[in-house]
Amino acid sequence: MSEYTAELLAGAVVAFTDAVHALVGHRPDTITDDNTTRHIILDGRYTELTEARHAQHDTNGLRGVYKSKPPLWIDACSLLDQIDRTVHEWWPTPAPGDPRQPATIRRLHALTDHPWRPQDLPGLNVMTRIILGWVDRIDTLLPAEPLHTWELTAACPACGETTVLVEDEAGEMVRRAALRATKSSAVCQACDTNWAPEHFLGLAAAIGASLPDGVLE
Repeated sequence: MSEYTAELLAGAVVAFTDAVHALVGHRPDTITDDNTTRHIILDGRYTELTEARHAQHDTNGLRGVYKSKPPLWIDACSLLDQIDRTVHEWWPTPAPGDPRQPATIRRLHALTDHPWRPQDLPGLNVMTRIILGWVDRIDTLLPAEPLHTWELTAACPACGETTVLVEDEAGEMVRRAALRATKSSAVCQACDTNWAPEHFLGLAAAIGASLPDGVLE
């Protein structure tokens, strides 16, 4: 394996792991109330979506709560079904882990622990993009949670693309920035090139702009 290929694979694994955490991982947050700041741990997006199947998200308070909307929230159920079926296709056998956890979460954790090979790189990048799409859709359905993904309006230094066509939550094809960044990875949605955090400064120099606040922390 060449050094360049190893770097690409390492970046892709980091991006995939980060995407899985964004979907199912617990999230630290704070609530400010009466001049007091409290630190809390939020459930993962997948868990919140599961709990919201029989409810409608209400964002009037400090944190989102759920109000009754019987019998089912069709949008939430449809997305959960898509996630469960797709992850089962990626990992069709029973996954190890705590049996009290949903099978989808255990399968995603098994995928993050899988010893990926260079020839797996294209498929790994596709799975990362799909998971990030689910994260975006959940944040649209449950808008009380802050987004931690940034779009970089600059040409990808690997392929030169600045935008890419993607399907939005309404099924419409819309044009979005090709480069996306989180605190743990950056990816071009046009050519699937990934940058690990140690390469963020080089990426920022290559696109001729600073990355958003928080990405380089």
